[in-house]
Formats: sequence, C-alpha cells, structure tokens
Amino acid sequence: MAFGAWGRSKRVSAMTNKVITIEFIIPTLLAIALGIVLSIVAVYLTDNYLGPIDQAEARGSVAGSH
Repeated sequence: MAFGAWGRSKRVSAMTNKVITIEFIIPTLLAIALGIVLSIVAVYLTDNYLGPIDQAEARGSVAGSH
C-alpha cells in the first residue's frame, strides 16, 4: 500500500513540475527574449532613422538656449 502511494506521489510531482515549466518558465523566457529583440530593434531604428546624436550639436543647442 505504501509503495502505491509513493509511486503516485512521484507521478503527481512530475506533472506539477511539468505544469510549472509550461506556465511560468517558458513565458518568462519568451518575455525576456522579446524584450531583448525589441531593445535591439529600437536601437537599430533610432540609429538609422533619427541618426546618431552629435555631442557638439547637443552642447551648442543647450548653450544657445541660455
């Protein structure tokens, strides 16, 4: 009787670990990957369409506003 309960408990534990993996770990990894991809795309688009910020130009506009 004790062996049957122990075997079932191990099966339930394995299912619980599988559910935890599917419901928490995989979405977390996908969210991290999506964040990294979006960051890279944002930097790429900023550099290509807005152009790099020229430090001398930035200082000149601040100095001119005083």
